[in-house]
This record gives sequence, C-alpha cells and structure tokens, in this order.
Amino acid sequence: MALTPGQARRFYDRFGRAQDLQAFYEDRAIGELLAHASFPAARSVFELGCGTGRLAATLLARELPADARYLGADISGTMTCLSRARLHGFGRRAQVIRADGTMRFPVADGGWDRFLAVYVFDLLSAQDARAAVAAALESFAAAAGEIPDRQWPAGPAAPLAVPPARTNR
Repeated sequence: MALTPGQARRFYDRFGRAQDLQAFYEDRAIGELLAHASFPAARSVFELGCGTGRLAATLLARELPADARYLGADISGTMTCLSRARLHGFGRRAQVIRADGTMRFPVADGGWDRFLAVYVFDLLSAQDARAAVAAALESFAAAAGEIPDRQWPAGPAAPLAVPPARTNR
C-alpha cells in the first residue's frame, strides 16, 4: 500500500528508533547490496529514506573510500535527527537533510554515483517511485555526462528497487 508523504512522515516520526529492530529481516538483503554495489569505488552516495542512518554508518565506516561523501534524505524529522546523531562522527563526509516529499533531490557537484532507496519503493506510489528514479538518473547524468537509455517495467514494482521491495504476502 502506497503512503502519501504526510502518512509516511507521521508513521516514521512515531516509529523512530524501532526501525533498527527491523535488522533481522533487512540485514540479509543489505548484505547482498553491499556485496554487489561496488561501494569501494564510489565517490558520492545519495540515499532516499535514510532512516536512522544505520546503513550510512556501515557504508562510511567500512565500505566507502575515506574521501567519499554521503547525503541522506528522509521525510521524517525523527529519522533525520536520529541519522544526524549517528553520523555525527563522520564530520563533513556525511550530511542528512529533511525531504519534502516532492521527489526533487539535490545534485552534487559532479553528481551522485550511487543512489540508494532501500525498502522505500514499496511505500511509494508508482508515480512517486518513477519520479524518484528520474531524479536519480538526472544526478547520474551530471556525473556520467549522459542518461542511459532504459526501458522501465510498468506497474507498481518500481524500477531500481534494490534490494527488492518486500511484499505483504
């Protein structure tokens, strides 16, 4: 079921720290992501729906080069506060902003070479998921000089859902 930005904000403002209790089912998929996304070669990472910053802390501490930068965005004020606190020790390498729900993302100098939306697309409408992918592709274009020609699948299982969105079956 898709959530409106307001619904997502309210839910995650209440849920807060409990998000980290979801590690029992998230960690296996995140482990696959870490194993296959070539983070040691990344210079810049943008994460939509950064939550408590748990994944970002892992990336910054163990996966990314020492000079790589990270920007996380979350619609929840509670989550952005938790993420900022967790990432404080990484200094200027890590920034967290509050998303406004418009699916417009900041473009870094040189673009972002990694876009993450872990367990996010299953919460978005198909339209918002496609808008998020389009915004990410614009940022990739800034880094690579072009937008790859892609044919995206139709339907609510939005493209670029890595790791795969969970289902409620």
